Amino acid sequence: MRNFADTALLSAPLDLPSDLVDAIWSAVFDRANDDAFVLATVLLLQNSLMGGQCAVRDPSMVQSNFDRYRMLPPPMRSAIFNGIAVLHTLEFVEFANSIPMIETLTSALTEIEDALIPIARAMTSDEIDEIAKCGDPKDQPQHKQALITLLETPRINYSETDRHWFPAEAIEIVSHVPNSQGYVPATAIVLLDAIRHGDDREHVSFRFASQWKEYEVLPKNVRATFHAAIRYLYETDRNWAPSFDTYNQSGGDRDVAIDWSPSPLQ
Repeated sequence: MRNFADTALLSAPLDLPSDLVDAIWSAVFDRANDDAFVLATVLLLQNSLMGGQCAVRDPSMVQSNFDRYRMLPPPMRSAIFNGIAVLHTLEFVEFANSIPMIETLTSALTEIEDALIPIARAMTSDEIDEIAKCGDPKDQPQHKQALITLLETPRINYSETDRHWFPAEAIEIVSHVPNSQGYVPATAIVLLDAIRHGDDREHVSFRFASQWKEYEVLPKNVRATFHAAIRYLYETDRNWAPSFDTYNQSGGDRDVAIDWSPSPLQ
């Protein structure tokens, strides 16, 4: 399931004795023990989606604890509300109201934009020149001027025409090549466009699937910001699921996850 898959708590439903199931349900309504309350909620939601006997059948679990879930740290709140939303979508249990989208997000769109924009705007004049050289040589002057103009806009926001050609073509080429000059600010611009349009061109899902190892070694603040943008796409589009065909399925580096480490957004 969505964010719970990242926690890797369970890979299959647990076969629990009935007295432990009763204890888990009791902890969900325990006002005195926050740690037990959170763990019990996660176990119930995870096991419900795995088809286990801890299935959530009682909508009062959500209704009576809604405000309590809202007060949890953002990643935890998002994970739990995403799990509840999936249960509701799959009609495993009916809730009185659907879960508001804002509750399923770890970070708001504007927060992520505010973190990406300085990374994009840090593009140097040398990087602008190198990026503009990508693509057809005859287009270099137009790419350069379009890129300069884009970086001068208040929110580094493509026009509808720009995001399909100038300077988008050159930016996208550079964002395919880790360690190339301008790679980091170009990737930030690609991410800005994706979170604003729901990755409708599948640029981010493709890049994350092929470049997740390169993202891992970026400076901490850049890595955390890029992962926050990717996580936003993950949390807002239930059909967004990059495939990881490029990593070794039999190796020890199979654990691909969207980072929840402290970030400049928190």
